[in-house]
Amino acid sequence: MKYTFAFLESARRELRDLSQRDAMRILTALTILGEDPYAQGPDVRKLSNFDGYRLRVGRFRIVYRVEDDVLVILVVKVGWRKDVYRGL
Repeated sequence: MKYTFAFLESARRELRDLSQRDAMRILTALTILGEDPYAQGPDVRKLSNFDGYRLRVGRFRIVYRVEDDVLVILVVKVGWRKDVYRGL
């Protein structure tokens, strides 16, 4: 099953503020994630303090939640590794 993507408005702004090259790398990684959002590889981890997962793309992290009932991956936050977990 293929999941679709939804972005919180804050995550959309964070993605828009990145360089085009970095944003394309992140969107490519998300597209691959659409096949299996629960893949527990070296780049995807379940978060312990938040009901969701994180995807590592170079120096950036993408925090997302999976909504299985509607097959949607909700991107909550996009940002630098050191900043992305603040405020979760």
